[in-house]
Amino acid sequence: MKNLFLFFFLAVGLILAEEVSIKTFINFSRMEQASNIPSEHYGYYHELKKWANFQNMYLQPDSKKGNIHDGVCRMIPTKGLEFVLEAQPNEKRRLFLYLDLTTYEAKPNSKFPSRSLSIFLGKKLKKVVVFRPGVTADNPTLVHVDPEDIQEGKIFVKLIPDHTEGGMFWGIWDAYYTYQKEKD
Repeated sequence: MKNLFLFFFLAVGLILAEEVSIKTFINFSRMEQASNIPSEHYGYYHELKKWANFQNMYLQPDSKKGNIHDGVCRMIPTKGLEFVLEAQPNEKRRLFLYLDLTTYEAKPNSKFPSRSLSIFLGKKLKKVVVFRPGVTADNPTLVHVDPEDIQEGKIFVKLIPDHTEGGMFWGIWDAYYTYQKEKD
């Protein structure tokens, strides 16, 4: 009988531990150390800031919201970038997904062309972020995650940049979600 109770408490403990370990954020710099992705697919604040200055732009720093801040981003390749966050399998609430993108502000004499980044949850286009000289985008970018955007406890995120100019323009410092919208 003791073994049965012990097994029951261990099983409950494992279930509770599993719920606690849900992946609600991604710090992309941590992926650099554990993957075979080439180092040029990562950007460091000081390097991106220097590049932005040569383009007559100002790079906004890695946001401190979400308490994930290290100045290292994953550059978004021209083919796009996909990642997965986790939620409760039967989540019925709206979640607030924050994507901390590399965001630039163009100086008045900048000739850098407009760029766009499409944000998909599953196969559904949820938002398009546009860089235009003279306009500064909100950062982190907020995307509403409705219960139907969660598939079997997973939020499939895909970021696809436009292909008009080539090269890697967009990057993402980190991503996280909350159950309540953060105050600006």
